[in-house]
Amino acid sequence: MKLPNKATTEEITNDTPKSGIKHKYTVKTVDETIFPTFVQPYVKRDKYIKYIERLIRSSYEYKTYIGILKNDMDLTQCRFIKEADIVDSPKISLEMHHYPYTLYELVAYHMDYIENTEDVAETYNPFRIAYDIMKMHYEGKVGLVPLSLSAHELVHEGELFIPLTSEYVFGNWEEGTEQLLLNDDAKSHLDLLKKLTKKYIDSGKTLDVSILDDIQLRVQMKNELRPKIIHQEKDDDQHNIA
Repeated sequence: MKLPNKATTEEITNDTPKSGIKHKYTVKTVDETIFPTFVQPYVKRDKYIKYIERLIRSSYEYKTYIGILKNDMDLTQCRFIKEADIVDSPKISLEMHHYPYTLYELVAYHMDYIENTEDVAETYNPFRIAYDIMKMHYEGKVGLVPLSLSAHELVHEGELFIPLTSEYVFGNWEEGTEQLLLNDDAKSHLDLLKKLTKKYIDSGKTLDVSILDDIQLRVQMKNELRPKIIHQEKDDDQHNIA
């Protein structure tokens, strides 16, 4: 991640009146507009994680990565609505859904991993966390599912199930799990997704996506009604009307 050029490091001496002992420690200080004051050890964890999440999404590296997925890796089509393809329909919005871990969860579980394997202070270095998460993206260790806006909303509402198969999920998310420390709830949720995926594979049936029928029909109609450009050779005689 690119660090703000206003970031500085200061060495502060803290005098303890009762003992007379001087404690010297180093802290990072930056312009408040770039690095909010809530990024401190006493900050609310939820706000801190969301801050890092925004830091990642707004970064040059993340935007470049998404561009690579769409332009070089051909992730241009919704996994559920095949007609929703940004190549054929540029006006269609295609979003990358992090799965089986959301971006928020990736940040949270990686923070827990660092806290338990390294220096606790590193969990309060947002640029370190953001850098690690982006590195996982570029190494292909993050699961992503290209979805149309409607399908994405239905997934978040729990109306659509995404199997943990390469047919739906792009990226080696299992390898990326090694850099995360999952809590009990996360482990239980992942086990459930694996069981549902196995049930889906063993059944040999297709997913029930009837909830998307209406949306799929509208996309098809929109594609059919889109004006087609017919290329013809120019014939000057065609303009000579008697």
